[in-house]
Amino acid sequence: MCQHYMDRIQETIDKALLCHHRTLAVRVDLRLPDVDIDTDMDAATDPACISRFIESLKAQIKADLRRKIKTNKQVHSCVLRYVWVKEFSQEGKKHYHVLLLLNKHAYGFLGDYTKESGNLACMISRAWARALRVAYPENQSLTYFPDKPVFYLAYQKEFSFNAYTELLYRSSYLAKFKSKSIGPDERSFGCSQY
Repeated sequence: MCQHYMDRIQETIDKALLCHHRTLAVRVDLRLPDVDIDTDMDAATDPACISRFIESLKAQIKADLRRKIKTNKQVHSCVLRYVWVKEFSQEGKKHYHVLLLLNKHAYGFLGDYTKESGNLACMISRAWARALRVAYPENQSLTYFPDKPVFYLAYQKEFSFNAYTELLYRSSYLAKFKSKSIGPDERSFGCSQY
């Protein structure tokens, strides 16, 4: 395990909890298409796709919260924090493992993965499709939510130590050395800088 990665993962989780005392943590895998997808242009699988994903998700969250304000719903601020790692499968295919951290008061659950809109899972899938510049929902399968992808953390008088410890344990998968390309040519790790 890469201790530097693990330290940054823990710092990012801690910053999320300080900002939002109730935090929703979501694990998601982002896959790259096997071949060119049936579109007018090739899928944009360059190294910047993960940055485009984060920016697209932030923009969707901002728009969603604005839309809720217009309908007079109670709205809570939501600072998106994240950790991502790029890995290679045994076949040499690139993919990303991502941990997303959001305000639980703004987004309390993922929602139905099979829907095309109206919930956080769809926003995540749409952000990945936009980052790759491929059609959505036709390519929704490029976003994969593993078993038990959601964690609820609370930082109050009674810190939810069990949930925090479980999240750190599950997140340690992102810090493993195996299947990463560690070198000066290509980044394999990134996280929120604030």
